[in-house]
Amino acid sequence: MKKIITITLFTLSLMAVFAIGAFAQTLEKIDEYGAVNAEVESARLDAFTVAVHNGPDNKGYVIVYGGSGRGNSAKSIIKRTRHYLVKIRRIDAAHLVTINGGRRESQTVELWLVPPGAAPPTPTVKTKKD
Repeated sequence: MKKIITITLFTLSLMAVFAIGAFAQTLEKIDEYGAVNAEVESARLDAFTVAVHNGPDNKGYVIVYGGSGRGNSAKSIIKRTRHYLVKIRRIDAAHLVTINGGRRESQTVELWLVPPGAAPPTPTVKTKKD
């Protein structure tokens, strides 16, 4: 009887470990790009849209870092990107998070896919030494 209880508890423990592992999701960086023309940006955002739509509970995160030059403000890039993704490509606004990552040496846009249960991405600061 003791052996049966031990085997049962062991089996239940293994099942719990595998169940937790199946739900433990990780975020994925879909793309990263710098200053590009509108056509290239649209193509990259279209691919991102497909990734977000592939999972009904996925969230798309866009982290924008403004460059050091004029006209490279993260705020204006976020506004343009959000408009394109929500209004043109119809990503549900509740499934899209935009983050102003501050400034970097050059403009950078990071596109992240975050499944349910995964920790969201955080902005990273890169200096000339990095």
